[in-house]
Amino acid sequence: DNAAEFGYAFSIESRFSAQSIHCPPDSGNESSSRVPLQSLNLHAEFAGIGARSNARLSVAEHGITAADRILSAAPFGHLYRLYSFHLALAAGASTVLLPAFAPPDLARVLREESVTALFAAPAHVAACLGAGLPSAEELSSLRLAVMAGSAVPPAIAKGLQERIGNGHVTQL
Repeated sequence: DNAAEFGYAFSIESRFSAQSIHCPPDSGNESSSRVPLQSLNLHAEFAGIGARSNARLSVAEHGITAADRILSAAPFGHLYRLYSFHLALAAGASTVLLPAFAPPDLARVLREESVTALFAAPAHVAACLGAGLPSAEELSSLRLAVMAGSAVPPAIAKGLQERIGNGHVTQL
């Protein structure tokens, strides 16, 4: 069994005659010049950018392009933020980071970073709208707002839609 030498994924995939691709050997293991193709595909799927990943399949659904600047209001370790990050990777888009959610900070980052796609929970949007934020000016570059995490109350969706102008609000 060569699991220790080549790693667990290689051992499993080699039993199923997986194809491999040539990679330059790393400095610690001169014999590691072949990497199983299935292993690379598996890692891409785990990273959220593989051919069958939700993020890759959602690029067209959301109309995300390489020109987009994506921001998530969710904490970085939250799956919704990871989804938006993977979506950016899959589309070749930029990710804009929000260190921590607070309505004034979100409004400022939307404006300063010319965010084109926002991923937020209804609670984020409700807190912003309750604070009178963001303004239409702060949302001038936004073309898509996707809400998820709980059911979106119609008043929250309508309140955001009225501020976006030409953009649109959807629920995941």
